[in-house]
Amino acid sequence: MQRPTILFVLLTVAGCSQSALPTPGGSDLQMAANLDLFYGGDLRLATADLGGFCGNPNSPQIELNGKLAASPAVSAHPLYLNCCEAAAFDVISAQLPTPIMVRWQRFVGPPPQWPVTVDLAKLPPGWIVSLTSGCLSSQRNCQPTDLYNEGFTGTLTIAQLNFGSYQMSTCLSVNESSPHPVIHSLHFWSPTISTQ
Repeated sequence: MQRPTILFVLLTVAGCSQSALPTPGGSDLQMAANLDLFYGGDLRLATADLGGFCGNPNSPQIELNGKLAASPAVSAHPLYLNCCEAAAFDVISAQLPTPIMVRWQRFVGPPPQWPVTVDLAKLPPGWIVSLTSGCLSSQRNCQPTDLYNEGFTGTLTIAQLNFGSYQMSTCLSVNESSPHPVIHSLHFWSPTISTQ
């Protein structure tokens, strides 16, 4: 981790350690996976609010296992892969015991009409979303302490600015359906952020 990032986190951290969420469940957009891709839309608006957790255009927040970090440091980074378009949200906070990374991939094929909003409960064909703890996108060969590849609710909205550069926002929730070592429940909101 770099010194400016640590300083930024220490200066911006605040939290109240209370859950603002009801227990989420079900699909968000209620469509078949091949139809569950929305083109267009305003990146500033959350399409799935998770009971009021998401939507503040000025402040991200994350809740890990019931512990709220109301002002985490969130950054977005493109991932240059030969298989697909990809990017990640990196989240760190003094209120959390571990860094969190939310990563998306869209496998190469005809490009979508940007911006797109993806239903995380029913990903369209060719899309992958993953959530890890213990690693950030810049850490090569890092072994995550926990991993989710499914079981999400919420949405991910992406606009491509130019090749490899994106604006993204997400309202994401996941609860363990079988025991996990680190992430038992996680709720994450990031207003629009551009990849660096």
